[in-house]
Amino acid sequence: MVITQETARKFFGEEPAVGKVITTENNENYAVSGVIKDPPRNSSIQFDMLMPMARLAQLLQVGKVDINHDFGSYSYVTFLQLRHGASPVGLPARLNQIHLRNMPEDIDADYLLLPLKKMHLYNADGSDAGAQTVTIFMIVALLILSIACINYVNLSTARAMLRSKEVSMRKIVGAGKIHLFLQFVVETALLFLFSAILAVALVGLAMPLFNRIAGKQLIFDITNGAMWTVIGFTIGATLLASSIYPAVLLSSSIR
Repeated sequence: MVITQETARKFFGEEPAVGKVITTENNENYAVSGVIKDPPRNSSIQFDMLMPMARLAQLLQVGKVDINHDFGSYSYVTFLQLRHGASPVGLPARLNQIHLRNMPEDIDADYLLLPLKKMHLYNADGSDAGAQTVTIFMIVALLILSIACINYVNLSTARAMLRSKEVSMRKIVGAGKIHLFLQFVVETALLFLFSAILAVALVGLAMPLFNRIAGKQLIFDITNGAMWTVIGFTIGATLLASSIYPAVLLSSSIR
């Protein structure tokens, strides 16, 4: 069998686990052939040890059941890995045909395919299993972000007169509207970038405490490229939404 690091510590402490033997409750001995990392706590696939399907086939054969032709057992989840470039279209119908060849009486059999990346938020039949909650939180986050953009525009507009002398002096020495516009946009971009860095640091520091209080296992992985894509898109969108109007106002309306 292959066991996780946590299981290895549970059974063998700090001693090397590979080659050791674990005895099951029905007095079967299994040699540990490998130790792998613990699955992430936010993963839908959780396990402590992995055992060969060949052993399950042997156990079922005792009951005169051939695992390769038994389509009536639903005690475990089945994953399919398609060849590169293969289309999943039509595969469920082919699986139904195989099922009916082995169990002609099971006419209500119906196979559905669910992409692995959707497994965490959707059930096997495609129904919601948490995606709606994520959508609600996303909408709330967008509303809060929109309110922050509006507040920033209001504050920038209110402070416009305080910078009138600066803008006037820059125009006197030859600065054009485009130069002033770019200056104010860059200032806003630097402010947003500093705020994003501070926010990432605070989230990273507060995440362990939040998990303990909320009883969750959320993971904030700064090495995840998808997370930085979201952060970059958010900074870009808020920059466009909240910097254009103040920059235009400051560079054009002040004489």
